[in-house]
Amino acid sequence: MVRKKKQRTPEEQLEAARVPREEWPYELPEGWTWVRLDGVLSDLQYGYTAKAIEDTSYPKFLRITDIQDGQVNWEQVPYCVIDEDAVEKYKIEDGDIFFARIGATTGKSFMIRGKVPMSVFASYLIRVRVTKVVDRRYVYAFFQSPHYWYQISVGAAGIAQPGVNANKLGKLLLPLPPLAEQHRIVQRIESLFAKLDEAEEKLDAAEALFVTRKAALLRDAYSGSLTKKWREINQESLEDWKTLPLKDCGTWFGGGTPNKAHPEYWEAGTIPWITSKDVKTDIIEDTQIHINWEGVENSSAKFIKSPALIFVMRSGILRHSFPVAISMGNFTVNQDLKGILPNEKILLKYLLYAMQANEKNILGCCMKNGITVESINADELRVYELKIPPLDEQREIVRILDRLLARERRAKEAVAAARTHLKKLRASILARAFRGEL
Repeated sequence: MVRKKKQRTPEEQLEAARVPREEWPYELPEGWTWVRLDGVLSDLQYGYTAKAIEDTSYPKFLRITDIQDGQVNWEQVPYCVIDEDAVEKYKIEDGDIFFARIGATTGKSFMIRGKVPMSVFASYLIRVRVTKVVDRRYVYAFFQSPHYWYQISVGAAGIAQPGVNANKLGKLLLPLPPLAEQHRIVQRIESLFAKLDEAEEKLDAAEALFVTRKAALLRDAYSGSLTKKWREINQESLEDWKTLPLKDCGTWFGGGTPNKAHPEYWEAGTIPWITSKDVKTDIIEDTQIHINWEGVENSSAKFIKSPALIFVMRSGILRHSFPVAISMGNFTVNQDLKGILPNEKILLKYLLYAMQANEKNILGCCMKNGITVESINADELRVYELKIPPLDEQREIVRILDRLLARERRAKEAVAAARTHLKKLRASILARAFRGEL
């Protein structure tokens, strides 16, 4: 007769997972101990393998990509075909903790809080459920802590990105206080984080104001109201402004990509090769990728010696933005960009600001329709008309905008510094919490 192996209680499971004192990563307060993570788990499970579909008669299908910034927009989560007898096995419930086990987000976790639609989870996620000897919120908080990430990234538990499996996840070391202390730690963390969340919300509001104020300044400049007093003093008039299509504002040029099957075009490259990823600031000082002279000579890429205005013609970012920037000279661009070398009657910086002021109108008038990747119609853009004031007024507009926008940038930098400080505060709180110092 074959006897079934006796299943251990959660307390026995925890006792078996205790880490010998000589193997502790650091000392803990009296009554605490180090355990292997699998000593507090009731379940450690890979997700279901299926393709995402849009048929609402099936359960929703949670994937790594659906978890963004610690949130899930369940309305946008797709569905999947799954057998009825498998639904119960993969059904998502309140308190489930999920890990990304592969890719750039490896090690990041997400905990289900409250009711969710009928859902199952995908195979690139690992589900964790805990036993009654631990507070699941305590365990989840640990998964955000510096020591957890140390183990994931440095490999203290034998784990290395870009992948993690359930066996190695179970070997992570967890500092564990008595259950009542776990509850108190969680309450303290949540109280402190609530204050930090309020600060983050204020920073979000400040950033939104930056966008609004910049748009207002550009609008005032382009309408002429920003230089109204200047015109009165200098006896100038708005009637002196001209309207020109972009094709008449300067010399246009496009770009190209050297054949990537020829590494000799890219090796030891020193010539900036601008792509849409580089068009993120008003002034492009360097690029992520460089090519060499052989690459220029054997492609449609053009070497541009003079400062020019660069704008993105093909990219997903065109759904909501029309990136433009100034490149200071001695560069090339790829085929998804175009540029203008302005004529002698138009200041390069004024042209930049004028294009930014017209961003929404350009997207509305010049976008191509019925395409898979967002693109600007070059012919429509070339005939798009801009208001061009006399040179002296252009200089005054640029002078005022440079000063006002520099002030906005300084304020924005202060917000970014505050965000960095809040991030460090969160890490510090978690580090202290799991040393028993909170």
